[in-house]
Amino acid sequence: MGNKDHLPKFPPCADEAPTGKKLTPYDKEHFRLYLYLRLWLMEGATREELYEHMFYIDGKAEPERARRMFDSHLERSNWAYTPECFEQLLSPELRRRLSKKGRNKSAGRAASPKRRKKSASQPLSFPNYPGVRSLE
Repeated sequence: MGNKDHLPKFPPCADEAPTGKKLTPYDKEHFRLYLYLRLWLMEGATREELYEHMFYIDGKAEPERARRMFDSHLERSNWAYTPECFEQLLSPELRRRLSKKGRNKSAGRAASPKRRKKSASQPLSFPNYPGVRSLE
């Protein structure tokens, strides 16, 4: 998890993260926590480290609470990085612009051409999300 002196601070967490398919104010406040939870797990952080540095609890003193917090926030983190959630993050104005753009493209065309498979050397692009740069 890197140097402990430079770890980001997170807002206090509820014992259980929200559930459901609607983005909540709690989700918006904890989105950075969701990101770091996923990143640190990929880097090999242990649950005990995450209990202490993200949820600010002692997993040994409160094992059930720690497990419940971790599991519910990890589940919410997985949902937070789906297209369904990203759509809700878009501002209403950007959502309108994207829907107009989609209607204009499809008007007057018969069938859409088959997409070419991207080779591993081509950058990953996000054509449906203007302002998001391609990853190279």
